[in-house]
Order: sequence, then C-alpha cells, then structure tokens
Amino acid sequence: DLAIRNGTLAEDLAKTGNSLQSEQRVSGGMDRVQIETLRRDFQEASKRLEMLKKEKAKIESEAIMYQNLAAKTEGDLRSLSDAYNSLEQSNLHLENEVKALRGLGHSTFPDVEARKAEAREEALKESEGIGDDAGAAEDFEDEEDAE
Repeated sequence: DLAIRNGTLAEDLAKTGNSLQSEQRVSGGMDRVQIETLRRDFQEASKRLEMLKKEKAKIESEAIMYQNLAAKTEGDLRSLSDAYNSLEQSNLHLENEVKALRGLGHSTFPDVEARKAEAREEALKESEGIGDDAGAAEDFEDEEDAE
C-alpha cells in the first residue's frame, strides 16, 4: 500500500515537475521580453526627461533675460517721465514769470511783433531817406548853379 502510494506520488511529481519547468521557461521568456520593453520605454522616457529639463532651463533663462529687460525699460521710462515732468514744471514757472513781467510792464523779453514793426519802419525811413538824400543833393547842386 505504501509502495503504491509512493509510486503515485512519484508519478504526480514527475508530471507536475515537468509542467512547472515548462511554465517557468515560458514565463521566464515572457518576463525577459517585458523587461526589455520596459527598459527601452524607460530609456526613451529618460531621454525625453533630459530634453525637457534642458528646454525648461532655456525658457527660464529667457524669462529672466526678459524680466531684466523689462525692469531696465521700466526704469528708463520712469527716468524719462521724471525729466519730462521737470521740464513741464520749469516751462510753467517760466510762463508765469513772463506773464508777471508783462503785467508789470517790465518786459525783459522783446516783443517779436513790436520789433518787426520797428524794423519795417526803420527800413522804410532808410529807403525813403536814401532817395531823399540823393534828391536833396541834386536840389542843393541846382541851388548852387542858380546862384
């Protein structure tokens, strides 16, 4: 009885042992294929990650450059605005000073229109005088001849 049982167990073990080995061989081959596929996927993902890191660093560098440029431009604009406001204040001050001086009758600034009118009058007088002097000289000569 014991011998029959041992024989049956040995047969079962022989049958199961063979199928376990073939299952292990098949599953081992499938595992290798999966491992190789996962390894390739991992390498591709690693390369992609490195490329994205480089791209991120480049974009961050550009962003910093543009931030610095924007800060410089903003500073320049503030400086120009301050200079413009200062000029406006000086201009307003000078306009008020001119108005005050004109109101007092002490115009230290020549009135352009008045100067133009004076220049026209002088030019007319000189041009008339030149003609009159020539005429006066002729008249004087005529008077001398008459004597």
